[in-house]
Order: sequence, then structure tokens, then C-alpha cells
Amino acid sequence: MLDPYREEIKDRVAKGLTTTRILREVQELGYAGGRTVLGEYVRTLRAPLAPRKVTRRFETPKGEELQADWSTYRVTIGGVTTVIQVLAVVLAHSRKAFLWATDSQKLARLLEGLELAFAAFQGVALKAIFDNMAVVTLGRVGADRRPIWNPGFLPFAQHYGFEPAVCRIAHPDRKGYASYCT
Repeated sequence: MLDPYREEIKDRVAKGLTTTRILREVQELGYAGGRTVLGEYVRTLRAPLAPRKVTRRFETPKGEELQADWSTYRVTIGGVTTVIQVLAVVLAHSRKAFLWATDSQKLARLLEGLELAFAAFQGVALKAIFDNMAVVTLGRVGADRRPIWNPGFLPFAQHYGFEPAVCRIAHPDRKGYASYCT
């Protein structure tokens, strides 16, 4: 039943059409077969799906930790391309996020953004996880790769009463799980 329509079906698969739409269109051309037969053929034509990266979700009690990281974006403002830095602060328990755009990733901007996040969240988590930001940690030492904290950052953490932690290098997608953070 499919033979007279194979080329039409291949063309439609190449265009990214759904099996349902392909069925409708080839039925208009005279195809009398069912969706199941068509669907099996369409699956043979589609590229196999790439394996998905699986990550384990972690859970934390309320108020236990938050995660903070920068992202850089290019945006057009008044016809001029401008680089902006966006600080994302996310509560680990609820996944509630605070986003703040600014002009740099300097320590003063990080501290300002964190203060704004704490005000928006109406509080501070017990632990704050960072992704090896240069303004938070100056590097690592020893066999256990302990962070060297930026002396301008630690008084801020002490003032707000949170314990800073940085992710283990090469595990940026695993903030918040004790064995991956120091």
C-alpha cells in the first residue's frame, strides 16, 4: 500500500512534518492504508534520536541552599549591540529564580546582585553555591583542591550568614550536591 507513495512520504519527512500531517496529505493523494503502517515507515526514515544526557535531580530542604552564576549575553539596545551580564540566583528547594542584568561581573556587582536577590527572596539560604567565579575564589590549593576565598567576598558571606561553596571543577551542572561542592 505504501509503495506508490514512498517518495511523497520521504519528501514530507525531510520537511519535518508529523506523521499525522503526512497521513492526511497522502490520503488526499489516494493512500488507503492506516496510520500504524505509515508511522512504522516514517520511523525508519527519521534520523535516530541523539542520546539524552541524564542528570540526577537533587533535593534540599527549604532555606538550605541557593545557587548563583553569571551568563553573558549580547543584546541590541537603541540599535547598538551591547554586552550584558546576567546574575541568576536560584533557590535550590523551590527553583525560584532571581535574574539581574548589569554591566560587569566584578565583585561589587556580584555583591549588589546578591543583596537584591536576598531582598527579593526575603531572606538568605544557609549555603550559597557558586560555579568557580574568579571574584568568589582566587583558585584552589592542596590535594583536596580547597578554594582560596577572595578576601573581599568572605566578609559579605559572614555578614549575611551564609556558607559559601564552589562546585568541583568540571561539574558545573551539579551545583548543590555536597560531594560535588567544597
